[in-house]
Amino acid sequence: MGAAVLADGLNGLIAGGQRDSHDFHKMIFDEPFLTHELLGLGFHNVHRWDWRATEHADVDDYSQSYLPHLDKQNGTLVSLNLEAVR
Repeated sequence: MGAAVLADGLNGLIAGGQRDSHDFHKMIFDEPFLTHELLGLGFHNVHRWDWRATEHADVDDYSQSYLPHLDKQNGTLVSLNLEAVR
């Protein structure tokens, strides 16, 4: 697999499909940075949430991005899913 193909594949998993004006991301965050920013903006109780515990768990969206693709049992989750209270 060429580097360009791999990079395009990872970008889609990490930043969404970039398919329309509502599915576009300009920055990728890691958990420490995003947690720090949320706390600084007055949010509290910042924590990861599990897509399996949501009412839309049966909808395959980018909150369920795994490598290898679709291996939700043995793969690595590459989507950062955080929830906070304000």
